[in-house]
Amino acid sequence: MEAGVLSVILILVALEVILSADNALILGVMVQKLPPSLRKKALFYGILGAYVFRGLALLFAALVIKLWWVQVLGAAYLLYIALKHFLKPEEAHAPPPVEVSAAHFWKTVAQV
Repeated sequence: MEAGVLSVILILVALEVILSADNALILGVMVQKLPPSLRKKALFYGILGAYVFRGLALLFAALVIKLWWVQVLGAAYLLYIALKHFLKPEEAHAPPPVEVSAAHFWKTVAQV
């Protein structure tokens, strides 16, 4: 194997490790609001749902990517979001405290 190919593979592995650690940290922060007994359950359901939705999204994207006009609409939408963000930034505010309930649990699962 060439040195260039090996270095690219090592860089990709390092990036994957960094991104995985980042994702684990974010997921941990998201479930921190829940009681300890529900945290593992929320992570399990959230990650399972993420895999299912990712698979469905890949199937849908494989079909939609063949339509040129969908690509144009997507590009226009991304430009709109970027311009809206930079030209009219929203004011930051802290979210109000939330009671832990079944609805809050499933909301956290959906966010995960």
